[in-house]
Amino acid sequence: GLDGVRVSEDKKKYIVELLNPVLEEMVAECIHRMPEDPVPFMLDWLEAKKVNDEDKLLSAQEKMVLEADSKSLEERISNAKKQMQEAAKHAAEDHSEDEEEEEEEDDEEDEPN
Repeated sequence: GLDGVRVSEDKKKYIVELLNPVLEEMVAECIHRMPEDPVPFMLDWLEAKKVNDEDKLLSAQEKMVLEADSKSLEERISNAKKQMQEAAKHAAEDHSEDEEEEEEEDDEEDEPN
C-alpha cells in the first residue's frame, strides 16, 4: 500500500477511497481487452464511466425526457441528411444540364456560317 510513501493522510484517504477503485476497474478492463494503444481505450472507458455514473443520477422522468429529445434530434438529423442528398442530387443534375447547354453553344459557335 501507501505505508512506505510519504503522503499526507488526506491524500492517502483520497487515493484509497476514490482513485484506486476507478483505476483498478479501468486497468482490469484494459488488461482484459488488451488494446493495442491503451491510452485512447482508457479515455473512452473513463468517458463511458462518467456518462453511466451521470445516468444513474437521473430520475425516470428525466431519462424519458432525454430519450424523447434524443429521438426527436435523430429524426431531425435523418431528415436533414435526406434534404442534403436531394439538394446534392438536384445540384448535380443542374450542373450536368448546364454543361450540356454549354457544349451545344460551343458546337453552334464552331459551325461554319
